[in-house]
Amino acid sequence: MDLFRPRQPQSALLAPPPPRRLSTPAGDRLSTILESSSAIGPAHRPRDSGNSWSSKIPVTLPRASADTTPPSYTKEWQAAGANHPATGRRAAWRRRFDSKRGGWGRFLVLFLILLLIVIALAIGLGVGLSLRHKSKSTDIADGDSQSSQSGTTQQFPLGEYTFVTALRGVQTNCTSDADTWRCYPYATYQNDDSTSGLTLFNWVLTASAPNIVTNSTPPTTDIGGIPANISISSDKNPFSISLNNQSLTFVNNDNNPRYTFSFTYSQSIVPSAPVNGDNAATTCVFNQTTFTANLYLTGKETKQYPGTTLQSSSQVNGGFTPWPYAIEVYEYADGGQNVPTCYETNNGNLGQQISSLVSQPATRQCLCKYSNFND
Repeated sequence: MDLFRPRQPQSALLAPPPPRRLSTPAGDRLSTILESSSAIGPAHRPRDSGNSWSSKIPVTLPRASADTTPPSYTKEWQAAGANHPATGRRAAWRRRFDSKRGGWGRFLVLFLILLLIVIALAIGLGVGLSLRHKSKSTDIADGDSQSSQSGTTQQFPLGEYTFVTALRGVQTNCTSDADTWRCYPYATYQNDDSTSGLTLFNWVLTASAPNIVTNSTPPTTDIGGIPANISISSDKNPFSISLNNQSLTFVNNDNNPRYTFSFTYSQSIVPSAPVNGDNAATTCVFNQTTFTANLYLTGKETKQYPGTTLQSSSQVNGGFTPWPYAIEVYEYADGGQNVPTCYETNNGNLGQQISSLVSQPATRQCLCKYSNFND
């Protein structure tokens, strides 16, 4: 039996078995071919035709020693170009690199976006400032053009003027109590260089029709005059009297051309002393007060006020161009029934009417007169 077969030396195990010869005629011929052929090396054995042990058990090369194990390998072989996972320090370094690769990519994307935003803001700011400067320059140029055009086309007396006057006279004949009629600034004119009685009127003259009447070629009129096609409005009026586009009339009946206007309004005055004797606050109302003015257009009426010394004072500077000619303003009320009508007041509200006043004839007048020349 094979189990009790004696152990052969290693050299005998490695040696190839001797070739067998076949006893049949076909076997002899095959044997002759195998022996004479040099193309078959020792590693290629001819297949046995018999039913020996080699047909049932695969031929293997036994180990040189049954107790000897293959030597350990310190390095694993890898094919060139193969994508095998790395281990150790190299793997850790690669993991750090791979983890940073996404962060660096995101950082670059964010940096590019931020850079584009900064560039866009810089371009937008530059364009905006350029447009603003251009718009400002255009506005200034337009303003200069309009001013130039206004200066060349706007003729006297159109424009804004300060009318410097002084309170020349006060009359209180329309009322039985002189304290009920008062004239701003509650002091009268003394001399041409005194601010006593100084009163400023700021008025604006505008054309209400294309053809205005001026003193360049003044037509002769009767005392009623003709429409001047000019409107006048107030600004910073000391009486709080609103002149809202009052129409001017041109008068030249005595070779002294002038504009004039007149209107009626209700004037409220706080008396300088109690009216009913009980020291109650009082307000008196003159329902038919007339305001009229004459604006002269030549030097026939000589302008005297303010004097040379007062002209340089800031007190006569109303903010507009001083009117170059004479002016006179009248504010008056005629006597009559319930002139004035006085009331007790409480916190500014009109209360009980005061009946102690005596009505004066309609021919009697209360007056405030302002002018810049002597009569």
